[in-house]
Amino acid sequence: MPELENLLLNITNRDHIYNIVNRIIISLLPEDLKKEALKSERMKILSTDVFFLHYSSHPILKDFNKDELLESARIVISRYVESKDFMKARISTELDEQTSMIFSVAFLKNLLKSLTTSTTESKQKNEELEGEGKGKESVGTESGKEEGERKTGTTDNLQELNEKHDKEMTAQARQEKKEGMDKAILEALSQASLYATRAKQLKDIGFSGGASREKGDVKKLLNLTEVIMEVKEAQEIMDLLRKMNETIPKTIHTEKIYNLYGEEVRGYRRTKKFERAIPREFALPKEIFFSKYSSEGLLTIEKEESKKGIFYLLLDKSGSMSGHKLVWSRSVALFFLRLAMQKEMEVQMRMFDSEPYPYATPMRSISEMIESVITVASNGGTDIKKALSVAIDDLGKVKKKKETFILLITDGEDRFSMQKDSSWKNVRLITIMVSGDNEVLKNLSDLYLKAGLTVDGALSIAREGERLLLTGEKSKYKHA
Repeated sequence: MPELENLLLNITNRDHIYNIVNRIIISLLPEDLKKEALKSERMKILSTDVFFLHYSSHPILKDFNKDELLESARIVISRYVESKDFMKARISTELDEQTSMIFSVAFLKNLLKSLTTSTTESKQKNEELEGEGKGKESVGTESGKEEGERKTGTTDNLQELNEKHDKEMTAQARQEKKEGMDKAILEALSQASLYATRAKQLKDIGFSGGASREKGDVKKLLNLTEVIMEVKEAQEIMDLLRKMNETIPKTIHTEKIYNLYGEEVRGYRRTKKFERAIPREFALPKEIFFSKYSSEGLLTIEKEESKKGIFYLLLDKSGSMSGHKLVWSRSVALFFLRLAMQKEMEVQMRMFDSEPYPYATPMRSISEMIESVITVASNGGTDIKKALSVAIDDLGKVKKKKETFILLITDGEDRFSMQKDSSWKNVRLITIMVSGDNEVLKNLSDLYLKAGLTVDGALSIAREGERLLLTGEKSKYKHA
């Protein structure tokens, strides 16, 4: 059998990088499908071509492929490349290695499943037909054995007809196989596009890149994407979150401060120790150097804290937080997580019903937070006092920073009494009410926000969050 060639011109299956990508794609498949993929060179070629087709800025398809099945696939893919579906998919994948990889893995996974199902059904059908044929042959043999022996000429004619029929069936089977392959490819491309879109949305809210500094690998992103694909409300949550994210500026402007010498001093301080002075100070003329040293001191890099504050999210997951409350509150929670990460704050989180979750320690992994916010079901009772007390205890175990916030998202369906004590020092409580009201929380909160469970309501909350966390405006610390 001649060596198979791939479908692209600008990279071939003889290139080293092509085969590296292929091995990564196969490694990300479930074990049962991994074995199937390794058996088929065509599957390897199609999945890897699909990766480069979506990743590359200018992918170029060949005009023809010698292999019959790959040529059929090339024709299908060439039509797909001209479609709006392809352009839409590339919004998520172009020059993004992670989402392109997830696209190709999802494509191969769905293609293999579809073809395996089709092969099983075809095999069952053939077995049924063979069974019927054997039954008829057996009856004919028993009833007319002697007559058949006498009429060998008739038998020869029947054999010729059977051979002709077999050839026609083989041609028909090949055509059906091609048509089945074409249909499976289109369905797999469609499913893969959904996976890539969801993965891109996850990256945009901070998972594995985007606004986050936490670098998750493709496997983690793929796993979370697959989990979220099974969540009924995920698309609604992501759609509302996308609208809220549009209120956040792409970059944060930091004002520069200069001294009398015209030097930028933000990020620097003065020192009398030569070994700590920045190199450019030693390039100054001798007179200026010693003048600065004897008066203000030399410039040195100011030591900055690794994080610019603490952001602690408390999210109500009780049974009353279901339906539209669930979608709205989860979107708002993800928005504030992204906002805190953009400001490079230290982020912690617990969810709660009648008990805080997780029980031992708060979540600190961004990927764990995002997965929990989107996937954890609403159930159980509500104990807001316990949740706030646990949050304060958690914050008491870390060094409080200048900006320490607890963001509580709840519908407030709980009766309790609580007052702040010394453990609340330097901690600001922001409460976002989800279609409810609570007088105790109103008195406890530095900022108490209520908004309708609508897109406009979410956007008004987003603007308050941006003003508070990004610009640092303190004037809004009042009941809304």
